[in-house]
Amino acid sequence: MRNLYRWHFDENRQTMIDGVIARDLLVQCFFAAHGDNIAIVKQHLDFPSNESAVRKSIADIVRWSFESAGANFNNPTRLDLIRAMEELKTYAKIFHAPPQMMYYHEYQMQKVLRLL
Repeated sequence: MRNLYRWHFDENRQTMIDGVIARDLLVQCFFAAHGDNIAIVKQHLDFPSNESAVRKSIADIVRWSFESAGANFNNPTRLDLIRAMEELKTYAKIFHAPPQMMYYHEYQMQKVLRLL
């Protein structure tokens, strides 16, 4: 059984959000939700599966989602983030993420997007 974690964004504690901060929060969100699954896959493939290796893989997946969506990873706009999030939903479905977990994390990222 895999561990599923909930990443929470407290919009009351965040005052300034730009596209880069929002992108980095997206990486944190995806790591919380899928980091354990990525670690398991990496272990089965005999790749390093420590936290830093998993974080790098998650960052690469998020970067890929921007590229796949034709979005700017380095200086993302709100629309770039939305497009990348749609790509990440597809990826999450590959790992059979429960719909309620996907809805929860999408809601958390919607809070981030509202501050852009």
